[in-house]
Amino acid sequence: MEQNYWQKSEEHLPRFWLELETENLLIPWETVQTVRASPDFLNLSFTCEFGHIQFSSASSLRELFEYLQMERIRRIDGINLKCKVVKI
Repeated sequence: MEQNYWQKSEEHLPRFWLELETENLLIPWETVQTVRASPDFLNLSFTCEFGHIQFSSASSLRELFEYLQMERIRRIDGINLKCKVVKI
């Protein structure tokens, strides 16, 4: 069974929680921009008020990409998704 490193929400929430090794961020949906994914969905990124957020995984992040599109994410485990935050 594939491990999901994000929690979906049945409803739209004003912010989603990004868990990092050094801090926890609550990211407002209105600040999420330029969501991108590689063709195989192993890499996903977006820009927000905290900077450029990058994820990489050994398994597909397509479902995460789709739930980001619908703004139906409650929490993302950035620790296990090898998340990097690049300040801009």
